[in-house]
Amino acid sequence: MKKGLTFILPTMNRRDYICRAVDCCLACESELLAPHVLVIDGMSDDGSFEILQERFGSDPRVELIQHPRIGFQRTAYFGAMQARTEYATFMYDDDVITPYFSDMFHRMLKEERGFVMGYGESCNVEKVYPFQPIESYQAYQKHDAALAYFGCIDKVKYFNLPVSPICLIVKTEHLKRWASFSHDFAKDVPIRQYFMIDRNIGPDIILYLSGILNEPETALFAQAVVGQFSEHTDSMSVGYGKLHLQIGYWLGRLWAYEEICRQGNKKAAARCAAFLLLFGGKILLRMPLSPDRKWFWKFCGEIAKVKLTALREGFYLSMLGSIPTAIADRMATKRMAPLPK
Repeated sequence: MKKGLTFILPTMNRRDYICRAVDCCLACESELLAPHVLVIDGMSDDGSFEILQERFGSDPRVELIQHPRIGFQRTAYFGAMQARTEYATFMYDDDVITPYFSDMFHRMLKEERGFVMGYGESCNVEKVYPFQPIESYQAYQKHDAALAYFGCIDKVKYFNLPVSPICLIVKTEHLKRWASFSHDFAKDVPIRQYFMIDRNIGPDIILYLSGILNEPETALFAQAVVGQFSEHTDSMSVGYGKLHLQIGYWLGRLWAYEEICRQGNKKAAARCAAFLLLFGGKILLRMPLSPDRKWFWKFCGEIAKVKLTALREGFYLSMLGSIPTAIADRMATKRMAPLPK
């Protein structure tokens, strides 16, 4: 019997690429996977919604919704709460996923897991990445897998991990919890609210990290590129700028650091803290000369929370001792393959 997988696809004014995005989701249908594509259009005025209606209006696998423009992240949260299938993921309106995506789903069902992920690669929006079949999977101890997002790459095979959530599948119940706890993490702290909700940078990496950390013992990685992150001048990541991306993803990692502390793994938490201090210091050095200097002291406060948590949980000295390891990890990535071929 087929299991449903919802692809949540927020979109606005992407008439040149939106049908390609929907098509590659539908192409994942298999003997075990029943795709449901939930397209949430932010009141497009370029004719893209009309094109969607013409192409997919009679397809029961595609649900088309027009929704007020409330910002990308809020739309993503809205979409998460609308999903009705047992499993879900995201799709972005200019990106492409592998035609072998259903293989990840099959493996997830076979091993009775709540999470699986693969890798992503950047590619010009006018092209399609040359995806290859998924030949192998690797199950990593969950804290080792999470630490890879903090530059601790001694336990994983490849270091260039995705943040855009088109490369994962999770149970919908977890996706709904993510929408709640990632929003709550940001809503009452101005710097988090701005970068994570208003600028929608950070909740996506939290989805990966929470999916990994929610697993009982190990997290499953497909050893293949499964998503294309399309490059073009109008893409969100280009518009953000490098510093905004660094701040937002630093804040997303801060959530994971606190979660690892809650799970009681002090050794892993110390390595996370060392990374956050080093990377946070690098961000601070750039902020005074940028338009984001107004956030300087707020960001200092976030870094201080890392230290205070280490003191409270009793691994402050271990955190300091992990700083040389964090530096060595950064250097070691230059000798690793970034992605599976």
